[in-house]
Order: sequence, then structure tokens, then C-alpha cells
Amino acid sequence: MINESKYNLIFLFAGSNCSGKTSYMKFLEGKPFEDSREIKIGIDMSKFRAQSHNMNIDVKIFRSPDSPKECFSGKILRLCYLPIGVLLFYDPEYDWSFKNAQSWYENTKIVCPRKTVFYLVKSKSDISNQNVPDEEAIEYARLNGMRFYSMSVKDNIGTAEPFQDLLDDITSKLMNGDIIVSEMPTTQEILTTQNTTNNKCLLI
Repeated sequence: MINESKYNLIFLFAGSNCSGKTSYMKFLEGKPFEDSREIKIGIDMSKFRAQSHNMNIDVKIFRSPDSPKECFSGKILRLCYLPIGVLLFYDPEYDWSFKNAQSWYENTKIVCPRKTVFYLVKSKSDISNQNVPDEEAIEYARLNGMRFYSMSVKDNIGTAEPFQDLLDDITSKLMNGDIIVSEMPTTQEILTTQNTTNNKCLLI
């Protein structure tokens, strides 16, 4: 069928409170922007169908909790079934938010499949009080093989690119055979596979 989905992909939006991940998830769902600074507890999940390289892609996005205590136990990643794509968000007004994004990366890459793709996203590019220099964030992204994006959901600036580019990047890797889709392996099977010398990864 022409409307059949080619892939079913899982993503994670991670970052501190007020880092913009919830606003961006709502943007992708087509919902209006809400200026809220409420601390989020637990995991939110969104499902929708996207397009990449002229193919239908079923997407499932998990939004991380804000509390660092919930972040690094591995429980979050097991609940997310190990994402194949991760957007790391930070608020440029706060240095601690940027450090939180770095902590997310360092802890998430340990348990994710080897070929999981990470992008770094500066949200709230519209604010004037920015205490995290772009040069520092760009250099961190470069050193860790990530792309860097700057956007504002509030002003709808640069919002389309981060997720669409991530989706296109992963879809290209799937089409080229750099990523191999398996049949719903368990978390332990994924962790075991990523510790082998195989350069491919498992995707669920």
C-alpha cells in the first residue's frame, strides 16, 4: 500500500527543565506555543507519521523527565526501548542547563545502540540574556560528532530543521545499510549486541 509506513523509529528529547524540549514536541504535533516553566515529572510520549526521502515514517518520541535523579539510572532508556535518535536541548540563559545536556549525552551514549545519532539544540534563541557562548556549544558538538542547531519555538525560527534533519540522517543510514532494523529485540539483546565488534546496530 502506498500509505504504508516504511520504518517505525524511536527518538528521545532530553534536557533540563525549561530547556525547550516540551515546546518542541508540541510544535511537531502542530500545537500552539505555551510559555510555561513548570517542572515536568515522568515521561511524555508523542506518536505521529512523518516523511523522509519520500517515505512514510512512523515516529515515537519520548520526552525525558526534568529531574536528574530520574535521568541516569537507565530506567528511562529501558522505558524508551533505546532511541535511535536523540535531541539534546539546553537553555542558553543558564550554564547549568548546558551542563545538563552534556550529562545526558555522556550517560545516554553508554546504553544506546552504537549508531544512535545525537544532535545538540540550543532552544530560545530569541532571548537576549544568553550566558552560554555559541562557540562553546558548537565546539562541544563538533568534538562529539554532533550537529548543532539554534532555534526558537516561540518565534518559529529554525524549528523545522533539528528533527527533520535528524530523521533524514537516520533514514539515509537505514537506506545505506549503516543501520540495521531487527525484530523487536529485548533491551538485554541490544546491550549485548552493542558490546560486540559488529559495526551495525539494532533498532526497535
